[in-house]
Amino acid sequence: MTSKHDYFKADCSKNEPEILVAHSNGEQFYRCKNCNYFGTIESFTKPFHTFEILQQH
Repeated sequence: MTSKHDYFKADCSKNEPEILVAHSNGEQFYRCKNCNYFGTIESFTKPFHTFEILQQH
């Protein structure tokens, strides 16, 4: 399975998220130690499906 990190940062050798910031509402954001990809933990762990790419008209 490919996560958003793996899809958008295909040249990154490792998917190593570390917590970067925690919002007051409990939401946490992470960045990859290797490539600085930024997102929620789901960006690093949940499967990415190509239909999620926004199509431009």
